[in-house]
Amino acid sequence: MLHWANPPGGAAGRDMRPSFASTPGPYTGPVPIVTHLHGGHSAQESDGYAEAWYLPAANDIPAGFASEGTWYEFFKSEFSSKFGEVWEPGTATFQYENDQRASTFWYHDHTLGMTRLNVYAGPAGFYLLRRGPGDLPDPVLPGPAPEVGADPFGRFYEVPIAIQDRSFNADNHDRRLVAECCLS
Repeated sequence: MLHWANPPGGAAGRDMRPSFASTPGPYTGPVPIVTHLHGGHSAQESDGYAEAWYLPAANDIPAGFASEGTWYEFFKSEFSSKFGEVWEPGTATFQYENDQRASTFWYHDHTLGMTRLNVYAGPAGFYLLRRGPGDLPDPVLPGPAPEVGADPFGRFYEVPIAIQDRSFNADNHDRRLVAECCLS
């Protein structure tokens, strides 16, 4: 059995796919999602747990499909108890403390069994946390570039960048590995 987000499996098989005698056709249903942040101080209800995936609140979801992963309701309840905010159907709200040193954080879809695919094709991005300990004082901007022989651990410059190499063959299969990168 494959351990993955499986909306067609209904409530009983939503986080796995039973064994099958032949390979099923391509999945064409709604796409599950749950966002995971790297580098942040996140409590469990805001971590983007892989089995807490959910489908969008759409009117074309086939009857019998599971609209959320096994752990979605648990984390929804935890979040509501902690922050008093209720997740609407087809949504999740996460709270990131942003209480650590100034840094770069990146996020991506963390849906069960689909993370590796969504690094290629799914949402991914980053944000810069500022005004914390270790950040540059106002109005100092990063720069200039280091001189030859300078301390390699000094803070000389910052290049906020996300590099994604998404190259596909004509049949939409990936050709190269993807690199996600955030430099600071």
